[in-house]
Amino acid sequence: MRVVMQRSWQWLRRVRASKWVLVAAVVALTGGVAASVPVPWPALAAWVGGVLLAWGLPGLVTLGATGVLVVLAVLRGRARVRERGKRTAAGWGPVRPIPGWAIWVGLVLVLSVGTLTAWGLVTAFGSGSPQDKAHLEAIKLAGSIAVGTGGAVALLLAARRQRATEVGLLQQEQRDASVRHDADERRATELYTAAANQLASDKAPVRLAGLYALSRLGQYNPTYRQTIVDLWCAYLRMPYTLPGVKPDQEDSSEQSVQDEAGQDGDNQPLLLDLAPTLAEAAGLSLDGAEQHQQERQVRLTAQRLLAHHQQPHRDEHDQPTNPAFWGGDDGTGLDLDLTGATLDHGNFRGCSVRAAHFDEVHFHGLARFGGARFHGRAGFRMARFHGSAHFGMARFRGSAHFGMARFHSRANFDGAHFHGLTTFDGARFHGRVGFLRARFHGRARFAEVWARLDHEDLLRSTWPKGWTVRKAEPGDGRQGRWGKFVPVNDADPVTTEAATESDVPEPGGK
Repeated sequence: MRVVMQRSWQWLRRVRASKWVLVAAVVALTGGVAASVPVPWPALAAWVGGVLLAWGLPGLVTLGATGVLVVLAVLRGRARVRERGKRTAAGWGPVRPIPGWAIWVGLVLVLSVGTLTAWGLVTAFGSGSPQDKAHLEAIKLAGSIAVGTGGAVALLLAARRQRATEVGLLQQEQRDASVRHDADERRATELYTAAANQLASDKAPVRLAGLYALSRLGQYNPTYRQTIVDLWCAYLRMPYTLPGVKPDQEDSSEQSVQDEAGQDGDNQPLLLDLAPTLAEAAGLSLDGAEQHQQERQVRLTAQRLLAHHQQPHRDEHDQPTNPAFWGGDDGTGLDLDLTGATLDHGNFRGCSVRAAHFDEVHFHGLARFGGARFHGRAGFRMARFHGSAHFGMARFRGSAHFGMARFHSRANFDGAHFHGLTTFDGARFHGRVGFLRARFHGRARFAEVWARLDHEDLLRSTWPKGWTVRKAEPGDGRQGRWGKFVPVNDADPVTTEAATESDVPEPGGK
């Protein structure tokens, strides 16, 4: 008995409070409906007792056995449901469907209950008297209320089932989307790895294929764009010397790029040394010059792709129109890190980048940055412009640093806008200088900036607003005549006059 009490108490503790609230609500509802129905409960109880007495002991036994069977069936059914649930959770197989015979048994049971109920009501209140009619109407009203309540409960259960189904479908869609995303990520990673491996090939066509494969991958996978740009920049940062240029000519102001056809093999550094077996297997017979020319084509392609994906081609409403622009909806662009690279005819005209690192870059040929927008830091410290440098109409939203830069030919900053800190400390201009209509909205520094005065385009040079050039001796043994950038209000009138007589134009002159 004690064990039974303990188990009963444990079962009661396991029952949730919400279930007790539900049971209490059902009992209260049943009691309220029973109290509101005008049924002579004593008379009904007397009638039931009379029927049981008329049936005698067999009737009582039958009724008791029926009740016991119903209770056992309910308990057994709940136990089997719990057992099947455990088996399903443990992976023992799915829950079996309801058998067909159970449906027919349930139908017979419902019809039997309905028939017995109708027979009892007719027997008790079927005399046709006004009082019995009133009782039947009340019972019909109570039945309608019960049926309506059951319908509401059924509707609530149906809504809950529908909500569960929708949630299940949503979760399934999320799982499917996650699976597709994982598959797409794996495929993109595989494509990126394959294209990156192509860049390490010793054959120029394979490297070109890798560049175009990366371009296509980034076009359809925005999350890989910065990574692809970083890879291209890393490739361009690899050691390289332009055909016809000796390494010791890189810092010479007199250096000029000569025609490749007029150079001997001693001036052509060998970047790629194909193994004889590979050359024989591919049917190639490439000397150093041909290999170098192929490498130049690969690098030029990398530069073109890099610039093409940074050029928005804005319309009259300042909106990007280039579908291959990788700068995003805000148009700020991506980060470029070409520190120490060697660029051949770099064309970044109209590009829009977030942060640009061109420190110590060697620009050979024409370097175009006209109309470019730098939304973050723009670094050109110790850069070498061996050809003309065009920054006309460029916009520097962040800081711009040209300290220790060398401009061996024309330097054009006409119409450029500098919104942050701008530094040209230690820069040298060997050719024509152009700062016409350039605007410095932030602080600008031109400490120890020198301009060469013995070139034919000196009279066409224009200096930054508020600055002029005073003839001076550098004192470091460099060739030619030089002038130093000084503020206009600090210029010595005698020296300025002498400098003017030596073809140094006044600020804003042409």
